[in-house]
Amino acid sequence: MIKELCIKPVFEGGNYSDHQVATKIGSLSDFLSEKSKPVIALICEGSEATNYADFRKAFYRMSANFPKGALVDLGNVKGGAVGITEMVDQLQRKGILSIVLSNSEQLPHAIIRAFSTINRPLHLNIIESRLDYSWQENKELPHLLDKLIPLYPQQLSRLNFLGYQSYFVDERVLKLLKMMHFETHRLGMLRSSIKEVEPIVRDGDIFGLNIGALAYTDAPAALDVNPNGFTAFEACQIARYAAMSDRLSSIGFYGYAPNEDVKGLTALLLAQMAWYVVQGFYQRRNEYPINPEDLIRYEVHLSGDNIPIAFFKSRRSERWWFYVEPNAKSADLDPEGLISCSYEDYLNTCTGDVPERILNAFDRE
Repeated sequence: MIKELCIKPVFEGGNYSDHQVATKIGSLSDFLSEKSKPVIALICEGSEATNYADFRKAFYRMSANFPKGALVDLGNVKGGAVGITEMVDQLQRKGILSIVLSNSEQLPHAIIRAFSTINRPLHLNIIESRLDYSWQENKELPHLLDKLIPLYPQQLSRLNFLGYQSYFVDERVLKLLKMMHFETHRLGMLRSSIKEVEPIVRDGDIFGLNIGALAYTDAPAALDVNPNGFTAFEACQIARYAAMSDRLSSIGFYGYAPNEDVKGLTALLLAQMAWYVVQGFYQRRNEYPINPEDLIRYEVHLSGDNIPIAFFKSRRSERWWFYVEPNAKSADLDPEGLISCSYEDYLNTCTGDVPERILNAFDRE
């Protein structure tokens, strides 16, 4: 099936040094002949061999931050969303992390469909500046959110929207998402402390980033251009944080308009984000599923509440989680009940200022 879906990419090559991606990355033929045993696969949506040529031209010249053969470029995928779903399905069955590039803003939904056979609900993180939703019953042109909400809770148990901009968002949508106990994080709040993105995305199975959520000066070739948004530096940091998640199986970048990329700036940024995904993958702590014996338990007793909030710190990585059933014994911890947080979340809770995402998690469960 993979052979029938993929097209060998064509792009401007050249002479490469032995430290560059081009000399370490595997090809579709390597993958099919089992000459390489990749742990990460790159795929791009498009039926033409030249699709994403500028991206590959930039990516292949970057310094290789992975062992030879660990990353494979499977080329361009035919069949639109259906083709992407089939490809991601095949890759996740082999335990391979997929990096997917597409211009379609429905990419996260196409990726989710690839996990329909997984017998546990998924955790999805999305970077979006807009949270559009169709309130009418007849939805001829559905928004991404229209397709995601019906998946709750059978297929989708946690959904985090990061980087939304208030002037683009209907307050009713925020209330709807809050009622469903999904998380929404405003752009300004995240930019004030970008490191707080790491615990938010740490539990994710799937991650999506809309190029339109980045500032125009940093990503001018977005389908939905925007004067405000994350910077290129922040986008790369977020891509690394997402890939550090031990659970992450697929990461997608979408909303790219190649025809608008006159000087290839956005293609270069996409290449840099893909590079940081690989770096994040090799910085994983391998703590999922979490072994209770590796955790130190802390309890926070709030005034007027007889039930403490249980926090846990990893002995190995010193990262933090809280648990939605605080009375459970450490030996009985269910990994699905552990929700990642930061040390600052713990400190704020100690002062009685319980973060919204902790309150939201207890309401959800």
